[in-house]
Amino acid sequence: MRRLLPALAATLSIAAAEAPSRLSCLTHWLGNTLPGAAGHVPQDIAAIHVTPDGTVYTNVPWEEGGANCSAFRDGRLLGKAGHTHGWGQMGGRAVTANSRYVFIGQQMHNEGGGLKDPETWPPKGRKWFGVSRRLREDFSRPAPFEGGKGGKGDTLPRCYLPIVELADAEANAHLPGLAASEDELFVSHPLDQEIQVLDVETMRLKRSWKVSHPGPLQLDAQGRLWVLHRVPETDGDQGVLLQRLTCFTPEGVEVTRLGFDDEGLHPAAFAVHPVGRVFVANAAPGRANLVGFRLVDGKREQAGSIGTLRGIHDASGGAKPGTHGDLRFHRPVALGFDAAGGLYVAHGGASQSGSTVLEAYQTDLSLAWRVHGITFVDMADADPADDTQVFTKEERFLWHPGKRPGESWSYAATTYDPERFPDDPRTHIWSAGAWVRRIEGQRFLFVTEMNGGPLQVYRFEEASETAIPCALYSGGTLRVAQKRLWPQNQPPDSAWLWRAADGDGGIGDDEFEKLPTRDPEAHGWWVDERGGLWRPTLKSGILHLPCGGIDPKGVPRWSLAQRQTQPHPAELDRVQRLRYLPASDVMLLSGSRGEHKNQHWKPMGPVLVCYDRWSGERALRWQKVLPYIPGSARGHESAEPASFDVAGDYAFVVYSGRSKDLGQRWGHVDVLRLSDGKTIGFLEPDESVGEIGLQDLRESITARRRADGSYQVFSEDDAKAKVVLYHWKP
Repeated sequence: MRRLLPALAATLSIAAAEAPSRLSCLTHWLGNTLPGAAGHVPQDIAAIHVTPDGTVYTNVPWEEGGANCSAFRDGRLLGKAGHTHGWGQMGGRAVTANSRYVFIGQQMHNEGGGLKDPETWPPKGRKWFGVSRRLREDFSRPAPFEGGKGGKGDTLPRCYLPIVELADAEANAHLPGLAASEDELFVSHPLDQEIQVLDVETMRLKRSWKVSHPGPLQLDAQGRLWVLHRVPETDGDQGVLLQRLTCFTPEGVEVTRLGFDDEGLHPAAFAVHPVGRVFVANAAPGRANLVGFRLVDGKREQAGSIGTLRGIHDASGGAKPGTHGDLRFHRPVALGFDAAGGLYVAHGGASQSGSTVLEAYQTDLSLAWRVHGITFVDMADADPADDTQVFTKEERFLWHPGKRPGESWSYAATTYDPERFPDDPRTHIWSAGAWVRRIEGQRFLFVTEMNGGPLQVYRFEEASETAIPCALYSGGTLRVAQKRLWPQNQPPDSAWLWRAADGDGGIGDDEFEKLPTRDPEAHGWWVDERGGLWRPTLKSGILHLPCGGIDPKGVPRWSLAQRQTQPHPAELDRVQRLRYLPASDVMLLSGSRGEHKNQHWKPMGPVLVCYDRWSGERALRWQKVLPYIPGSARGHESAEPASFDVAGDYAFVVYSGRSKDLGQRWGHVDVLRLSDGKTIGFLEPDESVGEIGLQDLRESITARRRADGSYQVFSEDDAKAKVVLYHWKP
């Protein structure tokens, strides 16, 4: 029998000695219409194609759970194309179909040169952007053709056609438009600035013609090709839109051109109605509706509009700005019509990623169906004063505890309005976690970055759903995407605190307070129930910034002059997470000690320590080495504690991945008694939820004790665009 390593044997003996059992709980979730095991709504949509019968195909370059290209009809998920995530494969920004085939825009790379086969992948240092042809009857199956790429690894055989080949260092060049008739496939070539026409059976080029910056495409009922012009951005992403649509014959002869130089009109997407009108999604500042046009005697005339003017941020009808509802679009990105004139819209206005709302309206504009996929790299927390109000970094949800899982949540509102508040940190920082606190009775939202970076603070506006930025703490110089310095007026080379002294949400030059140096390295945050800010540095003590109440502008009072540095505890070599309970003066810390340390850089450390009388004569209540598998780090998939939270009488520890040796499935949460640290059992999702993705946030679990003695335990699901909610009653 193979001998176990001493550390592994000791860890397994700890787990065996406690022998915890699965606790009875209900597994709810929020943010995604579907539970996960049988499918999920993709976290984002970049393009849709609507067939005459109302089937909707979607596509997006990145989708964590591999649902880049999915199909829906009547609000039901028909399936996903697959082979769009992994083995060098990604999705794209265009999709179309005819009666026989589905054509999916896809990127193909070689994972840094590790994938080698010239008939499947591009050569080392290169990447492809092209089209995957699938069978319409089952779009997870290939429709091979002579000369098609694919077949090795988990790729489909001979069904991929490269259109663009680039060096890895060059900007991406996703195909921005596809449209298919029964005989021909029309392709927007983003670099050659032309429309290419391929034979749908041979996939060979038949003809082409030059078009300035061709973007999304659609064929109308007469077989004419409509083109929305798009100038690529430097990163090759979605692109800057020109102010015109052009209609061509299938042979490339220009029929008409619609210019949109009107003030307050900027087309972001378009669709041709079956009776000949053209509708564009308006992306002009302060606009989020659909505007219709028709040609009369060769001149453009407006032909109605659909949706509220400002979309989700509109105040018409008595709705609070930010409220989710029918015809209240939030940054629409794609639209289409079926043969009967039913409307389909994909929209979502998240600051970074994770924002799918896909909905269908009947010809009278009554809602037919709607699906959501609006949480990705997200955490949730309940309002301490009303635990049916649940917040993520940008959304407010309603939780209905008496309803069955899947029916127990609803999307209520967005708290994010970047047009009104351009300095909102969520626009600039890849935000992730959320905590809700009540300070002097007022509700505040605290938002964290996924790796424990700067801490954001928001107050709520009474007249709207908007969370207005009011404070931002950074331990040093803050750089965001592409290493860009933001905010531009931040103090250099030091830790700093911004507070909105005038309460307007803008970052003023005179609103910063700074320290002489940068903060030591730290991986976690905590905001206690009184608004105190805590920062566990790895080796240089515990930082504490007490809250001094709320100023007349509604902004919590913190001052760096009041910051304390508390001694590093002797029981830990490194401190990585912290929970402080001011009412009882109890502190819990996690980290590393001796041989018991992180297997991967992100988790919390396997040693958990609890202290009484933290602010006075500290006394160790208990310390514990949590079960983990030494040497288990494979990417993020280490079998070790990822994060913890405390509520009521218990501590809750979520694990980063599954472990056969420890008998843990994905989404495993150990429940420890706070009085003595004993593990009383564990929470795991039921079969309907299926495999949960990695815990990708440093702070990836929150817990609340409810008035009836039950517990809400929220956990990240990085794969299926949702937040898991365990409802457990001891």
